[in-house]
This record gives sequence, structure tokens and C-alpha cells, in this order.
Amino acid sequence: MSAHRSTGSTCAHSVASSPTAWVASADNIRRRDSAEVDYLMQLTETVIADHVRRNDRWRLHVAGQLDLLPDSTARALKEAVEETRDRTDAGDLTIAIGYSGRGEVVDAVRGLLDEAAVSGRSLSDVAEGLDEDAIRRHLYLPDLPDPELVIRTSGELRMSDFLLWQTTRSDIDFCDLYWPAFRQIDLMRALRTYGRRQLNRSS
Repeated sequence: MSAHRSTGSTCAHSVASSPTAWVASADNIRRRDSAEVDYLMQLTETVIADHVRRNDRWRLHVAGQLDLLPDSTARALKEAVEETRDRTDAGDLTIAIGYSGRGEVVDAVRGLLDEAAVSGRSLSDVAEGLDEDAIRRHLYLPDLPDPELVIRTSGELRMSDFLLWQTTRSDIDFCDLYWPAFRQIDLMRALRTYGRRQLNRSS
């Protein structure tokens, strides 16, 4: 729990003004042991949502399918989003929970088609006007910037369905630590590595 708080504090004092923390994928919630899922949901309610409410550094956003979550977890997140919505001079913290990158793209296309149907547009009209911006407008959080850096913990060398649309141009830092053990120093190390990459590209 302290790892989540300390990492969030470091983000607030660094260049990371719009971090996204992936708490649980849609597949995690559907397939993992119920005790493990219960722990993640409790963590979300008692640490993430509650801590963000009391910390005025962040506006909270949620990406994912809230209907997959227990009612109490979904309610805690929705209340935290509402309570932090109007904070000025705050960073944008996104919690990805019940999230799937492929699912987000499917939902975006579905939203685009629903919008077209309501306005009476034909499929040929939709196809003719279809571009990246049209799909992006229907993503879960279209107004937030794409991530410049993705930190992949747990030693896995894959994206695992995380922000597939948004990370096509992102740098990726692979870390062997599991997320609960991820410390401020590990975040700063990843940011320094990213900074060196940026410097090398510009030289």
C-alpha cells in the first residue's frame, strides 16, 4: 500500500503529470482467484480512491468496464472522480481497472456507430469519414494525452493489452520488480533512462 502512495507522490513532483496505473485487466477480474480479486478491489477502495480524495494533487479518471467491478468498488471510484473533477492545478491520474486495450477500441467503434445511427448517417457515410480522430473521440478518456513512457513491471516483455491505441509511439521501460515492490527510486530510474533516450534522439 505504501508503494502506491509513494509512487504517486513522486509522480506529482516529477514530469509525470498524467500517469495511468493499471490495477486489474478485464481478464484478471474474470479469471483470477476470487480472493486475489477481492484483495485488489479492497485496495482500490481503501487506498487508491480514498487517498486520491484526500490528496488535492490529482484529478481522478477511470478507464475500464466498471460493470465488472463489485458495486462498492465502482461506487467508490465514481465518487472519487466526481469529488476531484473540479480541482485546478492538479495532475490527471487514471486508474485502469476492468480494462482491456482491445475492448476499448471495440467500445470506441461501437460508440461511433451508435452516434451515427442516432444522427441517421449511413454506413457508407461513416466509412467515408472514418479516421483516427473519429475513433479517438470515442475512447474512454479522449482528452488526455498519449503516454510518453510505459513502465512494464513484473519482468514481462509484453504490453498485455494495455492502452494499445495510445502507446504506439510510447517509450517502454521493462522492470523485473512486481508492482507492489516498485519504489520511488525505481520510478526515478525509469524517468532518467527515458530522459537519456530523449536527449540522444535530439542530439
